[in-house]
Amino acid sequence: MTKLVHYGQLLVLVIVFMLCVSYYLKDIVYRLGHPLTFSMKAVHNYSNGKPTKELSAQKDGSLCLSLLNNSQQTNSTFDKVPDVTSDIDVKTLASKGCNHVIDKYDFEMDFKHITKEERHFPIAYSILAHQNAHQLMLLLSAIYTPQNVYCIHIDLKSTSMFEAVKETASCFSNVFLATKREDVVYAGFSRLQADINCMEDLVNIPVGINNWTYLINLCGQDYPLQTNLEIGIKLKAFNGRNIIAGTDQLTWEIVQRTKWVHKVENYPNEDGKLEKRMIQTKELKSASPFNMTMLKNLAYNVYTRRFLRWVIFESEKAKALLEWSRDTLTPDEHYWLMLDALEEAPGRRGQISWSSPARYIKWKSSKNLCSGYWNHYSCVFGAGDVPKMIDSGKMFANKFDVSYDSLPVTCLRRLLREKRKDEE
Repeated sequence: MTKLVHYGQLLVLVIVFMLCVSYYLKDIVYRLGHPLTFSMKAVHNYSNGKPTKELSAQKDGSLCLSLLNNSQQTNSTFDKVPDVTSDIDVKTLASKGCNHVIDKYDFEMDFKHITKEERHFPIAYSILAHQNAHQLMLLLSAIYTPQNVYCIHIDLKSTSMFEAVKETASCFSNVFLATKREDVVYAGFSRLQADINCMEDLVNIPVGINNWTYLINLCGQDYPLQTNLEIGIKLKAFNGRNIIAGTDQLTWEIVQRTKWVHKVENYPNEDGKLEKRMIQTKELKSASPFNMTMLKNLAYNVYTRRFLRWVIFESEKAKALLEWSRDTLTPDEHYWLMLDALEEAPGRRGQISWSSPARYIKWKSSKNLCSGYWNHYSCVFGAGDVPKMIDSGKMFANKFDVSYDSLPVTCLRRLLREKRKDEE
């Protein structure tokens, strides 16, 4: 009896071993048919602010592809994102004709592929960008539908990008560049003002031309995780409320942003060239206007049209807070929630919470791993980060860098394309 048990256990081990061998043989066959999975991606790990490269595991690409294909035995093709790279390339492409831009980036121009629900629920987008026109076009084409409207703010310093985007934007009647441009300084007031410039342009569009009710602000390193239809369904569920993520629990570091006066100064960078930076002075700031409670919010949120009109044109408190914020650090991370918390704010959420379906961000911590690289305490995604961001249920993810690794965006474009086919 003991021998029978022993032989039975041995047989089970043999079967398990054969299954494992079979699985890895299938994986090899699959990879031979999908050269993208063999590509060795460079992973940046920041050391003293400078990126160093290491070879990442091949499993990152395999994980991303197998997730979207649902099986490692599929023979379906998997095209990488367009290989246009420089701002000059994008401008040259547009100069050949709008059809080249539309075809290259796969813009959806036909209403017949847009659902009835989407047609009757246009969305406004404010997009801030300062580099890589190619990546911006990938983002724009992913969120583009004929009934939406898009304002793009290009940093005043980004001359080549501005020229390229100006050329491509002219191909679309519902895409335009901000009427006022800012020389954006990282963590400075100009970042907030740039967003407001686009928001003002969008609010000023007559309702008879575009009756959008919600605005989503993005940056050039964002990318959608859901289709336009899915995003619209989420926005409708907000029922006329703003969704501005934030907290009233301020750390010592956050308090310093508004405790002291900050100003822009020229500061030598690593190359010895002068660049503008925010510097903390020894001068104390005055108290916030109207005794408003200091709060912290994410810079990227969802706003109702009524709220933005009230903020930009109607509220004296909003104007006073904007003026007060000029010499604070990262005012775009306190301005919106402080106004949304006011009783008279249109569409106010009524609660302060970090919970928001708007954005997936992987913050740097001992618990979080980044298969791309860390930058400003958040992950610039690699392919290995794709599964979790899809499972998050968020509308957008931040940050991507296609010049470093185009595979994450390639995977998401494929996913969104398949979902749109199902929706049609």
